[in-house]
Amino acid sequence: MGITNDQNSVANTDEHTLTCALPGSGKSFTLIELALRLLNKSPSYSILLITFTDAATKELRHRLFEKLTSFQIARVRVQTFHSVAWHMYKLHNNEKLAIGIDQYFFVERAMREESFGGDHAEAMASIEFYGRQITPKGSDDYNYELYQRYLSILKSAKRVDFNMVCKKVYVSLSQDIIPPVNETHILVDEFQDTDKLQYNWLYEHGIRGKKLIVVGDDDQAIYSWRGAAGYQNMVDFQRDFNSVAYILSECFRCGPKILERAGQLIENNHDRVDKPMVSSAPVEGKAWYTDSGEVGEAETAFKSISNRPSDWAVLARSNLQLDLIETIIKSHGIDYQRLGGKGFWDNPVALMFVKSMYVMIEPKSSQVLAEVLGFLHESEQNIGVIINQINMRRISFGDLSYTSDDQWSNVAKRYHGMWEKWQIPTSNSNEVALRLKMMIDLCSHVRSSKSEQGVIRAVSDILQKMQGSFESNIRYLVERSSVKKKDKQAGEDILTLATMHSSKGLQFNRVWILGGNEGTCPSKATLEGNSAGGVDEERRLFYVAMTRAKSELVVSYSIEKELSRFVTESGLEFVQNTIKQTESDENAS
Repeated sequence: MGITNDQNSVANTDEHTLTCALPGSGKSFTLIELALRLLNKSPSYSILLITFTDAATKELRHRLFEKLTSFQIARVRVQTFHSVAWHMYKLHNNEKLAIGIDQYFFVERAMREESFGGDHAEAMASIEFYGRQITPKGSDDYNYELYQRYLSILKSAKRVDFNMVCKKVYVSLSQDIIPPVNETHILVDEFQDTDKLQYNWLYEHGIRGKKLIVVGDDDQAIYSWRGAAGYQNMVDFQRDFNSVAYILSECFRCGPKILERAGQLIENNHDRVDKPMVSSAPVEGKAWYTDSGEVGEAETAFKSISNRPSDWAVLARSNLQLDLIETIIKSHGIDYQRLGGKGFWDNPVALMFVKSMYVMIEPKSSQVLAEVLGFLHESEQNIGVIINQINMRRISFGDLSYTSDDQWSNVAKRYHGMWEKWQIPTSNSNEVALRLKMMIDLCSHVRSSKSEQGVIRAVSDILQKMQGSFESNIRYLVERSSVKKKDKQAGEDILTLATMHSSKGLQFNRVWILGGNEGTCPSKATLEGNSAGGVDEERRLFYVAMTRAKSELVVSYSIEKELSRFVTESGLEFVQNTIKQTESDENAS
């Protein structure tokens, strides 16, 4: 495939440029060609290419570096927004990052100290809301006191989250406390996913002479819940920099029938860039919808794709919807992969249960001790006192003497009393079982829910089955948790299950979308007015799911619920489900 006229225009730009790119329009190819031409144009040019995921960074770096000389490679940097901000932050600060499971428990500790009545997701929403603001202002919908408590706990632990990092870097840059990046040109992939802090960071570089060239698609803006500004950032960019604008309107992925239906759907959104959509895919494609019929939606999908399962991807609005069809697939022994889900060791309780034992065999880890004491529901005041005493006297928690003046909780006292025994290494299975029972009993006082107890006992079972010394196994599990997981990639020769969000950036020969119902797509929360992006964002998410398909697209819905407006708006053709329930199906149910 040669370069198109639209792609060539983008690849030749050397000024502030906004490019809106359809799904499957070759934006990565165009960005690489642009970078290559800029580097060839002048030896003084250098490029910072910014992406949003590690997988995209790895792919673009590999594809770009294949075409460059060693001298040119030295003038290119490919990184995520977060890694760029973290690099700038570390030059002048020494705190450590709180992300993932670590951040989860810092939030939980703030919730406990503030007697927060909501769940963890609601607490995180408040922290994210205020964290993204340069000057946080109170809101009736979000808990400002919780956010302040969270910041206080992070400060005591000498930790920062990514919002704090991005905010500090932007403010320092705007006040000329730190210099901008060295590169002459900043290229941004998936620009629609930038939030206001990231846009402000770009703006400060643009007004300081850096050339900004951004590529994205407002119709694929599906992350407003984490602050992505989508269409508005595109409008602001054109206004602030009087940028030239291009549209990559030719889609090489979706057959015409599929692209036409997806385009008809997304035209129902108002705040968007109006753009032509032309398919140059090699096949016409098919697009239709069907009902759940006699056998139910998951069984219908499975039976419809079972002849050639590796040709298909099954997409759904949530992981819960994928669970049922995954059970069916497993029962038939079909090879598959699932994207967008979380593994056992992503569970915060699993990791902290291991860390509660790790800190006893690595007693100088005062930072981990503070996390564990928080996990065991010790008050923040007591945690602060304990950590200060340990650090000042350079001793372990086990060496610290408890006095009547101390106000430790009973759980902390019991935990302190276990330390001496745990200093003796062991590989004896009976001793391992005894120590694990002690930890399970200790945690049961503060981690008493059925789900938490189930996770804790599962970790205990794993440790008892592992070979080698108890201490080395615990170290291994903690070290394993700190290894960054690789982004999963969809294969061309395996059935793929994925959430709509996790399917973004991927493509499949055939796509089956589950849950074409009101209350699912759009979600119930959206219909109740409890989502950041509203129905428009749900429509964009459905559009993303539809445009993953190359040759065939099927949407199914449950006959027990109302058909989704998105199915109607897209103009998909209805095909009656004729799959009958067999006697074996009835027995299985």
